[in-house]
Amino acid sequence: MASTQGDVLVALPQAACASTPVSAAKQEKDLFQALAGVKQEAPSATLTQRKHWTPATVNEICSAGPQDVAMRVDAAAWKDGVLLLHDLGMTPPWEAIRSLFDYLSCHPDVAAELNSLYPMCNILKDAALDASRADADVIDQKVAFDLNAQRLAALLRAPHLVEKLGAPLQSVLCFFQEIEQKVVPKLMEVTSLVSGHDLAACHNQRNFNFRVVDYPEHVPKGSSKERRCGAHRDFGTFTIVFPDGEGLQVEREGGYYNLPGDTPQLFFGYCGAILSNDRLAAAKHRVIDTSPQKSGLVARRNSLVFFVAPDEDTPLRPVVKAGEVARFRSGVTSSELKEAMKRKWKAREGTLGGVKTPQHQEPRQVILCVT
Repeated sequence: MASTQGDVLVALPQAACASTPVSAAKQEKDLFQALAGVKQEAPSATLTQRKHWTPATVNEICSAGPQDVAMRVDAAAWKDGVLLLHDLGMTPPWEAIRSLFDYLSCHPDVAAELNSLYPMCNILKDAALDASRADADVIDQKVAFDLNAQRLAALLRAPHLVEKLGAPLQSVLCFFQEIEQKVVPKLMEVTSLVSGHDLAACHNQRNFNFRVVDYPEHVPKGSSKERRCGAHRDFGTFTIVFPDGEGLQVEREGGYYNLPGDTPQLFFGYCGAILSNDRLAAAKHRVIDTSPQKSGLVARRNSLVFFVAPDEDTPLRPVVKAGEVARFRSGVTSSELKEAMKRKWKAREGTLGGVKTPQHQEPRQVILCVT
């Protein structure tokens, strides 16, 4: 893989492989264009339209055989990048989630101590609450409680904080454990069949992120409708999203479509798209304001999200099935791809200051040559 002093250079479709690397601001857009052969983004006027479309549904993922589930979903549906997960038999502890955020909002000292446990990447991401920030106009209007194995270990080393967060935290952790034990292995089997890649073999390190999100009640902001969570594609293999109401939209064929607010959803990310040779597409999605209530305020919204990513330094090599054309070739690893993407999501969450990148260097970018 071509590199200079540790930097990995972007290469777009073959005709552009010798061109100058793109800027960090264009990085994710160009990355996906290289991956999926997208020629251009749809006009913004089209993207703001609300349309009616329902993704394919996967039923009984926890009880049906993976081969049966894979065959019941049309191949084209996987290309949409999002599926509805019916009959999971699991309901997030919404009251506990709201109680957790309410407690942290009322106890900023606890929130500060929580973040001191893992200062390089805050556990509580609440930059959206500070309207005086210079970057307030680009920060998603949400608060996230974000854990992975390392952050959880740091939290468990502070039992006094665990005690303060009490039953709400315990309920959230128990639900995430249930997802990891009952749902993730089944989805890994099904997506392995569809992708043609033994995904379990490169998912041994529990490279998961567990996130609960609070979108506070607020006055509508007119043109800022998508700022609850800006449009993006996920980094990892797949993401399981549990919403408690409407507002989540997915981009498809030049428009944004509303997703149901009462059904869990499965999104695929960049790693899943690469490993599957784009049979599992990385869908762009966002969260917008819903219609105001009688009070004139946009209602509070919560979600629970489980991110699944390959082991660190996994080579992202696509499996090209017989009769297929390779969509791209890549010597990139999952860690390099994450490094290339994280500046954009950290800007949206207001934690960019924690990225230790020298000012004179661009973040690392990624080789993805469409063949």
